[in-house]
Amino acid sequence: MSCANWILDSGASRHVTGTLSEFASYSSFPPTRKKTIQTADGTAQPIKGAGTVQCTPLINLSSVLYVPSFPVNLVSLSALVDHMDCCVTLDRENCSIEDRKTGKMLGSGIRRNGLWFLDRRTDKSSCTTLAVATSEMEAKVILQHCRLGHMSFDTMCKVFPDIMSKVDRSKLLCDACEFGKHTRASYISRGLRSTLPFALVHSDVWTSPAVSISGMKYFVTFIDCYSRMTWVYLRHKSEVLKCFKDFYACVKNQFNTQVRVIRTDNGTEYVNNEFANFLSVEGILHQTSCLDIPPQNGVVERKNRHPLEVARSLMYTMNVPKFLWSEAVLTAASYQPCPNKSASDEDSL
Repeated sequence: MSCANWILDSGASRHVTGTLSEFASYSSFPPTRKKTIQTADGTAQPIKGAGTVQCTPLINLSSVLYVPSFPVNLVSLSALVDHMDCCVTLDRENCSIEDRKTGKMLGSGIRRNGLWFLDRRTDKSSCTTLAVATSEMEAKVILQHCRLGHMSFDTMCKVFPDIMSKVDRSKLLCDACEFGKHTRASYISRGLRSTLPFALVHSDVWTSPAVSISGMKYFVTFIDCYSRMTWVYLRHKSEVLKCFKDFYACVKNQFNTQVRVIRTDNGTEYVNNEFANFLSVEGILHQTSCLDIPPQNGVVERKNRHPLEVARSLMYTMNVPKFLWSEAVLTAASYQPCPNKSASDEDSL
């Protein structure tokens, strides 16, 4: 792929180049076909043929006219948006070309001497991960990192010591993890843990700023304090009790045991007469945290971070719309068997 300059032109109706070597495929016009193109100075220049030009890995220009006497290469923004169904955004400092439906970045522009030129450098958004990989082995590690739900590199060193020993750990950087997992300092842990499966269950409801493709804005989690196994339900906030009944029946039938205590915050989805009546009938104790003290329900607060961090990292990597957050969260929940820190590192106060 050539590195010749291509000017983004909102006034041109067709893509034009005067350099034959730019074409990936080309068809010359027969001598009897005498077509011309009118330039900005009003003169007519003969068109010798047309073809396709691969400007970047994601931008392929079709029906590009070959005009030998043309001194520059022009990308017609009008033809570009019609052909690729994209959106071109311009301001004083940035020029971006994005897919209109998904918002995926297709390309960008560089401003020089008052003109916008198409950036033909390697397009980071076309890579399978937003990460820096300077060698083939590092690229393989980054790919494995993404496939494992953006597992931490420290954990990968323990799981794949042979592979990780061949790369420089300091050079491994995943931009999606930097965007998706940054948090404030964690709370101090007391290291408490249940001694029996399902003797204590932690639960919380998370609210999304965007409605999912399935019409949901919430997911509810139930976490076994003993094993840290997590169940995720996509439901409306008013259906938390139904979710807990389903979870309770699953535990009772599949694991031959019963939930003894459930620990939640003071949200009205948990603190209401209907929920209290069900717990009373089943003999389940309800523990609630103090107001405005989320560390008292720290296990579920920390555990909710994991699917959310992985979901954000997956969405940053694949550059998908926000309404797919529900599918990303369910995908992230499927990664929970991966090795993690010791349980004492995640316990509540």
